[in-house]
Order: sequence, then C-alpha cells, then structure tokens
Amino acid sequence: MKILKYLLFGILGLAVLIVIVGLVASNEFKVEKSITIDAPASKVHPYLANLKLQNQWSVWAAMDPNQKIVYEGEDGMPGSKYTWDGEITGKGSQEVKSVTPRRIELDLVFTDPYESHADVYFDLKESGASTEVTWGFKSEMPFPMNIFLLFGDMGVGNDFQKGLENLKAKVEG
Repeated sequence: MKILKYLLFGILGLAVLIVIVGLVASNEFKVEKSITIDAPASKVHPYLANLKLQNQWSVWAAMDPNQKIVYEGEDGMPGSKYTWDGEITGKGSQEVKSVTPRRIELDLVFTDPYESHADVYFDLKESGASTEVTWGFKSEMPFPMNIFLLFGDMGVGNDFQKGLENLKAKVEG
C-alpha cells in the first residue's frame, strides 16, 4: 500500500512539475536553417517565391505525393496561395505575403490535424556566384503544448535542412 501511495505522489508531483514548466516556458517557436547554393540569387529566387516550384523540392510534397493541392492567384506574387489536403500532411494553406529580390514572406496556416499559424520567410544573400538561402519559421505554441519546445525544434529543423538540400540539388542540377 505504501508503494501505491509513493507512486501516486510521484505522478502528482510530475504533473505539477509539468504544469509549472509549461507556465514559465516560452511559447515562441522559431526555426531557422541556411544553405549555400552555387547559383546567383536570380536563379534561386523563383524556386522560393513560386509555390508550384516550391513543391518540386518540398519535403512534405514528397512525403505525401497523393495530397490534393489547389493553387490560387498569380504564382510568385503577393496573394498567390495554395491549399493542401493530405493523409500524411493534414490540411492547410500557404499564401505569399511579400516578394522582394532578397526576401519572400509567407503566411502558413494549418487547419488539420491541429490549428496553428506561422510566419515563414526566405532570405537570400548573394556572395559572388553563390547565394546563401535562409529558411525561417516563427510561430507560437500555447500552453501546455509549449512544453514540447524544450525538446528542440520538433523535427521541423530537420525537414527544413532536407528541403534546403533538395532546393540546392534542384537549382544546381
């Protein structure tokens, strides 16, 4: 009986600790990865601003090739958008917010299996015949999900790095 009592107190203590950590932990979720591509920014830029070209190097498009995708607007321009509905990738949309020669900003919305919103950006920094591409993501994770942020970028960083490697191969190929 004493063992059950200690076990119960242990579980209760762990639950209280999780709540306290969740209340004091940051809810900001930010990921940023970079790669250098042996090509001028003018050759890289279309693969970032154009949503149809993004899907040629996207990790998630490759992960769920049967997802339904709908494109809207003039691709590569602010207001262009695509929505997806996939068994693996869930449902959501990505809309181009702004496009300049050195930065592309997107609005990313997930609707299923959970709802969330993120600001996504690509920065291009040309140096000689090469371009450094930085892919960034900013979002918030509400309590108690913010506890998971303590364990890293939850795989998004790995997907970003693989996506950038795919982009490099596509552009340089």
